[in-house]
Amino acid sequence: MYQIEKDGVEILPGFVSAQQLAVLRETLSQTFADVAQPGIRNLAQKCPAVSDLVRSPPFVTLAQRYLPGAAQPFRVTLFNKSLENNWLVPWHQDRMIAVDARAKVPGWGPWSRKEGVHHVQPPAGVLAQMISFRLALDDSDRDNGCLQVIPKSHKHGILSMADSQQLRQTHAPYCCEAKAGDLTLMRPLILHASPKAKRPGRRWVLHVEYSACPLPKGLKYLDL
Repeated sequence: MYQIEKDGVEILPGFVSAQQLAVLRETLSQTFADVAQPGIRNLAQKCPAVSDLVRSPPFVTLAQRYLPGAAQPFRVTLFNKSLENNWLVPWHQDRMIAVDARAKVPGWGPWSRKEGVHHVQPPAGVLAQMISFRLALDDSDRDNGCLQVIPKSHKHGILSMADSQQLRQTHAPYCCEAKAGDLTLMRPLILHASPKAKRPGRRWVLHVEYSACPLPKGLKYLDL
């Protein structure tokens, strides 16, 4: 059994009840008529029910258990792998964070802009004070393109392309199969990927990122 503290990944079964999931799925379907799109960014700003969920005591208390300070959600995304959107996510680390404005800060960059929101790569020490939650809204397994990770790879910091390739060649990936309601915990710098589904169907995942690291002057997390 992998554990977040030593392996950078952990799965908590049944973190959200079937009743809560049913309400959340119904809310998302009603709020977003075109939920068939591959993903919805900045979800907490667009859906009050999601904002309430990621700020609820069960989520925040759990995040704070693995962070050095108060946990703040700063980005929420709904990923939707489906028959119409059956895509492959190559091996990578989550290096970018969402902020409310762009500023010149030594050691921070590069910058990008997605759907009107500024994103920047902070130093590895900042990313180490963050944790991501992936709530499975549908069953996720090998056949429908579940998350794969290289355990302990987050301990190597920000990886070069050569180092990333070497880790993938020398370490077997772990398939994070999850039932609806299960919560996958992961460190942003863990190497992870998602293959195309062999059995395409709806596979919703709510991806929530928490931080306990104050940002330097001139930068602020998005206000969810």
